Amino acid sequence: MPESTPSLFPSGLNGGTFIDAPLTDVHQCLLYWASGNPANRDIQGRRLNEPFAQALHHLEPRFFNPDRAILVALVNGWTGFFDNHSRHFAPAAELFILCQRLKTRTCFFFHETETQGSSVFSHSTFVPPATVKERMVWLGKESRWEFHATGEPLPFEHLETYHTRRIRDRLPPALLRQYGEALGIHFGDLSQYTSNTVLLGWSSEIPDQRPHGFSSPIGT
Repeated sequence: MPESTPSLFPSGLNGGTFIDAPLTDVHQCLLYWASGNPANRDIQGRRLNEPFAQALHHLEPRFFNPDRAILVALVNGWTGFFDNHSRHFAPAAELFILCQRLKTRTCFFFHETETQGSSVFSHSTFVPPATVKERMVWLGKESRWEFHATGEPLPFEHLETYHTRRIRDRLPPALLRQYGEALGIHFGDLSQYTSNTVLLGWSSEIPDQRPHGFSSPIGT
């Protein structure tokens, strides 16, 4: 039987996105981008000011095409972004747009024990005047275990681990935690998440899915 691995994140989350910017800046950037600049997702936001574990309940139910997200301020000044994707996958558009428009760093960590250890580390860095430099390390099992790395390695990466003989051991949860700590993000520690939280919701045209992330219009 496979070894039991503790959850990478608190509250049973498999993945999380982090932006090196204050929550207010992230919130306003997403609202502007989604309001026809150039996206058209009809995002609305509502300040919660609830403990992170409590705020996560607003993400239920989850869908493969997410329609809600929580923004949470971390004690280190970063902002966390967690949407209600049913598999907790990376929000690729947000990772890129927030990096580019806020001229900062964004990153994503993922580990799913249900698939025997699929893991992802993604990091985006803004390079003036308007370039986003991306780095991704991916481990997963489809017909067999596969490991891929794209982009330029970051200084804190343990490159020797990527050559471990057994492929499934090349991106373990402990390594993801070390990468987070190198960036100043202790994402597995619930005390690092403040009660400065915002709920985002956006329109969805998927059949049988609510027409909007909220049941009624709200203010920002």
